[in-house]
Amino acid sequence: MSASPWVYSIHLIPRGNTECFTTLPIRIHKSDHLAEAATRRFNQEWAATMQDGAHALSSRLSSPVGNYSSYLYPECHPERLGILAYLTELAFLHDDITEGGTYTDAMQEHKALAHALTIEGNETALLECLEIDAEAGMRIIDDYGKVWLVGGEDITTDCVSSVDEYMELRRINAGAHAFWSMVMFSLCIKLTGDDIIIMKPLFSLAERAMIFVNDYYSWPKEKGQNADRIVNVVKFFMLHDHLSENEVRAKTREHIVNFEKQYLSARQALYRKYEDLPIHLVKLAEVIEVTIAGVHYFTANSPRYQIHSNDPNPSASDTLYKNVPSNFSQSTFQQWDKQNHQPVLSQQGLMGIDKSALNAPILYIQSLPSKRARSQLLDAFNIWFEIDHKTLTTFKSVIEDLHSASLILDDIEDQSPLRRGSTATHLVFGAAQSVNSATYLFVQASRAIHELNKPELLTILFDELEALFVGQSWDLQWRDAIAYPSEQDYWEMVDQKTGAMFQMVLRFMVSTTSRWSLHDFKPLITRLGRWFQIRDDYMNLQSEEYTDQKGFCEDLDEMKLSYTIMKLLHSDNTTAKHIVQGIFRRNHDKKLSVQTKIQILSLLHQTGALAQTWECLQALQSEIEALIESFEGLTGEANPTMRLLLKVLNSIPPPKRIA
Repeated sequence: MSASPWVYSIHLIPRGNTECFTTLPIRIHKSDHLAEAATRRFNQEWAATMQDGAHALSSRLSSPVGNYSSYLYPECHPERLGILAYLTELAFLHDDITEGGTYTDAMQEHKALAHALTIEGNETALLECLEIDAEAGMRIIDDYGKVWLVGGEDITTDCVSSVDEYMELRRINAGAHAFWSMVMFSLCIKLTGDDIIIMKPLFSLAERAMIFVNDYYSWPKEKGQNADRIVNVVKFFMLHDHLSENEVRAKTREHIVNFEKQYLSARQALYRKYEDLPIHLVKLAEVIEVTIAGVHYFTANSPRYQIHSNDPNPSASDTLYKNVPSNFSQSTFQQWDKQNHQPVLSQQGLMGIDKSALNAPILYIQSLPSKRARSQLLDAFNIWFEIDHKTLTTFKSVIEDLHSASLILDDIEDQSPLRRGSTATHLVFGAAQSVNSATYLFVQASRAIHELNKPELLTILFDELEALFVGQSWDLQWRDAIAYPSEQDYWEMVDQKTGAMFQMVLRFMVSTTSRWSLHDFKPLITRLGRWFQIRDDYMNLQSEEYTDQKGFCEDLDEMKLSYTIMKLLHSDNTTAKHIVQGIFRRNHDKKLSVQTKIQILSLLHQTGALAQTWECLQALQSEIEALIESFEGLTGEANPTMRLLLKVLNSIPPPKRIA
């Protein structure tokens, strides 16, 4: 610990607001100007792209004492500071917009933020992030989209009974997972599982200190907002300890100072326990201390916390996004009888005949974590097509509805127990109700297209739906007959089953503008459909994330005729073919054992089928990138959104050897 951990930051002597009472040393990044430039860039791009008025709030990270990111990431490598400031400004904007509204408003804004992560510009911050460090960048995106954006807004101070419970919920609400991912990115650190276990006590105390500081200084502003949705420890203490506001504020100050002392004690205990603690963990432990102090100092001096907002609730979703169902929260789920999945009786009697039972499976499937790749694809294509926002939003809604319907039906047809890490819809609401709701989504999508008053759009919808069902029919036929097609027939099936949705996207857009023809984009959309299908099947066999979400090699339980299985069945290894076909024939209605799945994976390696699948994906990826580059040259417009989408989805590992 002899080497100084301070490379990019300088010690700062407090000035300004005398209410700041941190006991820890304060440091600020030497390149504060880079953080300021990035927040200005964000607001300029948001203003130009979104045109929703929210940018009028100006920078949320600026203050008389410097930029928040310069305190939050004091030892950030300079080339990464601007990226993190950009993303942090986006998170603060989202917090401001959701803070004063209802739960439904907040969930709409979560969806808005997911869209905003792909704001168009010469280069997007996330694309820069991925180009610097793809693994860390993916972790940041996942923590934003899969942890923070799927929960946290349905909690209030009223629903917790202890400080520990409050903190567990509050860290979700505050986006703690995303914050720590960004800290590691700033320091160029990659933590192992053992590292996280070692550092967890320090993380926990730091979170408590920073969250209590935020609550302490934001309380004067928050107490005048929507009382039903306040999440603040000051309110918690007032409710549970029956103290006055001034008494609670004094108690909160005391907690903050104690957390700082406890952090120092815990760090010293850590150094004593691990005498040879790795240098990157030592630096992290030192940096966290000044981050706690920096957050405190900034918060005490920031206009964001000192000025009451007199503006009406600036709900961007009212003008930018079509109304979407709110997340299917736990409180909503508790209204349903788990035995027969019927609406419960209220004290007044029947709830009435409405769409609540019909919508429940839909709200459930749409509440599950998703990259929403198809909607993002529409955003990406619209850089070239320039369709008006209202029409584009309708197209996105239709595509998401159709995709949700296909997921519900696929899980029933495949008898899948899980979807995106949660129980499959039909195992929550029953197969009959789920089929009914999935079918209704086709009606809902058709109505939305009809209301655009363009008959040719309905023709496109019905054409591509027919192609989708034809493709699915052959996928099921080959699976159930344990027959394998020629490679040409397989590609034709994929082009219809998966490609139909991509083709629909393109045909919708072409029919709405005269800028481009279907012929121009046909090669790109065909390759995208094939890449998505092959990628999904390959990742089912190779990805730990897919294992967590759907189970280990779940496609093998379905006896699915994937591209990889087809390659094995077309190989010269007769023994391998007979073994796999024999397993599929004799276990058609059973779940395969882990040992059997490992045996099949081994055969897929031996025959080269997995390697051929990975090579096919790399070839398709290269062709797609070349086509995008060609269109960028043809149109004169760069498409960072399209490139970012592919970057996010292209974390495809080469085949793993079976031990």
